[in-house]
Amino acid sequence: SPLPAVVQNLRYVSSSASSLAVAWDAPARAGTDALPVRYEVQVTDVVEQDVIETLTTVAAVRAATPATPLTPGTIYKFEVRACNINGCGPWAEKD
Repeated sequence: SPLPAVVQNLRYVSSSASSLAVAWDAPARAGTDALPVRYEVQVTDVVEQDVIETLTTVAAVRAATPATPLTPGTIYKFEVRACNINGCGPWAEKD
C-alpha cells in the first residue's frame, strides 16, 4: 500500500525569542490508502547536526511548536512528514 506524499507549503507562522511555530498543508491526495493518520515534526540544530526534538501530531493538526526552548543565534531546520498505517512519506524541510 502507498505511503503519503510529501507535505505541502511548510512555513513559519510565528516566533518569539525562544520558540518558533510551523504549519503545513496536507500532501496532495493519492487515494484514500495514502491519507495521513499523523505527522512527524523534527527540529535539528543545523551546525551541530543534532535532532533537538521530534513531535507527533494527529492528522487534523497541521501546526507545531517545539516544547524545547530554542537558542537565539542558532540555525534550526524544521522537517515534517506525513505518516499512515503503511509508514511515513518523505520529509519536507525548511531552514
